Amino acid sequence: MIELLDDFEDARFMAKCQQGVEEILAEELHQLGARDIKTGNRAVFFSCDRKTLYRLHISLRTAQKIIYPLIEATIDQPKQLYELVKSFSWDQVMKVHHTFKIDSVVNSSLYKHTLYPALLMKDAICDYFREKNGKRPDIDKDNPKLILYLGIRKNKVFIGIDTTGELLHRRKYRVFGGQAPIKEDLAAALILKTGWRGECDFVDLFCGSGTFLIEAAMIASRRSPNISRSNFAFMQWNNYDERIMKQVIREAEEEVIQPKIKITGCDINPKAIEGAKRNIIKSGMISWISLKNTSFEQIKKTSNNGVIVSNLPYEVRLKSVSTKDLYKLLGFHLKKEFSDWDAWLLTADKKSSEFLKLKPQNTYEFFNGKIKVYFSHYPIMSFN
Repeated sequence: MIELLDDFEDARFMAKCQQGVEEILAEELHQLGARDIKTGNRAVFFSCDRKTLYRLHISLRTAQKIIYPLIEATIDQPKQLYELVKSFSWDQVMKVHHTFKIDSVVNSSLYKHTLYPALLMKDAICDYFREKNGKRPDIDKDNPKLILYLGIRKNKVFIGIDTTGELLHRRKYRVFGGQAPIKEDLAAALILKTGWRGECDFVDLFCGSGTFLIEAAMIASRRSPNISRSNFAFMQWNNYDERIMKQVIREAEEEVIQPKIKITGCDINPKAIEGAKRNIIKSGMISWISLKNTSFEQIKKTSNNGVIVSNLPYEVRLKSVSTKDLYKLLGFHLKKEFSDWDAWLLTADKKSSEFLKLKPQNTYEFFNGKIKVYFSHYPIMSFN
């Protein structure tokens, strides 16, 4: 068996993330004890020991999944994948009596059907074992011994052992989604991008389902986002050490603090506020967040300095007012009521932000799923 599935002191991994988040994730990995960190495309490579691997799973805010690399190659024909997989020494990874499943992400013109590569990979693994000892391992989609990851982008193939299972950004607090929700990992990444770590007040003027507020509260309180999660893929391995996992959870719990700042969110839609409240209660952050069912025009700064992080509404979210008019009102309100604060605003249309009549200090590009979004920093000067 490979070292990862036996006792290991150091191994090389890849953490997957959304495009644009790589540097933020790299800093997180460094802070949590990973070593030899190198960024890639939508991924960060690093080394760590077993205890750190466990800690990363409960504490990373901006990663989606952690994978142990097995195969990296280039293919020119669709069925080359079968030969590539079949030539690998799978008995170093699993035994014939182990169950497995394959999670795949395919973005390649080589395949008309995105599920076909996973089928090829499954057949290759089963044929490998059948030719060696006359038996083949079984697929178990619900509770497999091993989860394998297959990624194909254009003609590049990446295969590895999934150490995570369900994606890390699914924090389990979202019982209400609302319109155009932002993913939890991206929300955390954007907050971290501002440099805010809970030192001053935080406001979201268009809070929707409350994702920014919840992620901000977890950052300010130093609460690990997946500390309550009871199932990761690595827990199925023979070398899983429950004692180490309990120690990791205990140490993470000891780091939690009581924020001494105000975290405030508002939304004019009563259904959004009710949904946000449900999400916040589910997250356990309700005592640290204040919600207001009102327009952003009724919100004023809560201290001399602070940060605003908001996902601005756009046409699909607006019914009674145009984007242009709303952005003009917002820009005026920020200059009037939030002088000496820093506003970080997310938009799906870079040009529409011109209606704010504010000059951004910087603008960064990210992806919320497949949608390109723009995150701009506006230091708010005094209104004249």
